[in-house]
Amino acid sequence: HILKFLAPTNVNIKWIDYASILLYELHSKDTAECYGSKAKDCYIVKVFYNNDQLKLPGCAKLDCTFSEFEAYIAAVGFD
Repeated sequence: HILKFLAPTNVNIKWIDYASILLYELHSKDTAECYGSKAKDCYIVKVFYNNDQLKLPGCAKLDCTFSEFEAYIAAVGFD
């Protein structure tokens, strides 16, 4: 299952509940230098499992920068 593959550090997943949801959100940073920019550093990725935000091992904070998320996905072989 993809959730176990992501290996979140803040949620213990023994069983995947029926009708679970895995949600990826892409957010744009609300700063002057990011306004209208398509630079990777201007985006944040949030990953949720059943309304709980996941902390991925490759990310410094709960919210991943797009660059961190992209590097983590490539490192675990899911690109």
